[in-house]
Amino acid sequence: MGFITDCAPMGMKSSSSCDVSAAGPESFLELIERSGPSTRRMFIRRANNGHLSYRWFVNSAERPLDEDARGWLASRLLELERHTAYGAEQRVEYLLRRARVDGVLAELPLLDGDNERRIYVLQALKGGLDATEKSRLLKAARRMFLDEAEWAKVLNSMPA
Repeated sequence: MGFITDCAPMGMKSSSSCDVSAAGPESFLELIERSGPSTRRMFIRRANNGHLSYRWFVNSAERPLDEDARGWLASRLLELERHTAYGAEQRVEYLLRRARVDGVLAELPLLDGDNERRIYVLQALKGGLDATEKSRLLKAARRMFLDEAEWAKVLNSMPA
């Protein structure tokens, strides 16, 4: 097991709240952001006691893991999710729980491309939608796809 990220923690009010929730025994995650002369870096690993260990650096100086650091991590993990659909199962489950089809439809334009949209739509279709919700999701999502091949994959992979 690598890392499990969670961009839908229970009890969080913000849809952009993300954190790392689990890690394999020898896994680590390093996120680095360079912007002009500024560098931010977070290193996360599973400690010997099984808990996650976070190290936060700003311009090479280690800093305490404060609210700003956690906010930076949350925004980077959500950005990663939107570019890769890495945690789509958890994210879509959260969106459906929070706002049903409207939540998923609001998220689709924020995703990086049609591959990620396909993953989200298919995950939403597995999420216990009724026939009306499925139809509304498919009609609205169809207009967001630019790649016909990705849309065909949606149609060919739809759960029964």
